[in-house]
Amino acid sequence: MEGVKNYPDGSWFMGLMFIDPFYRNTGLGETIFTNFKDWVQNSNLKEIQLGVLIENKKAFKFWKKLGFQEFKRIENYQIGDNETTVIAMKLELI
Repeated sequence: MEGVKNYPDGSWFMGLMFIDPFYRNTGLGETIFTNFKDWVQNSNLKEIQLGVLIENKKAFKFWKKLGFQEFKRIENYQIGDNETTVIAMKLELI
């Protein structure tokens, strides 16, 4: 898991979360994220944000299941020679 604390303004921005394919669909990713979310809540940050590439439907479904909501799309996003759309998502913490 990789991210930036307090970016933007009071949020934790998650850049990446990698789970070895052998351990996917076992609940490990959800467990890791739940522990991370609890830690973020204890640090008084207001939300967690992340971006999902539009073609990564499994990741989008995973984050929706954990309560993330889409709040904008970034069209024509360049990754090397490729262009895609990034779905920006956030989970507001109480």
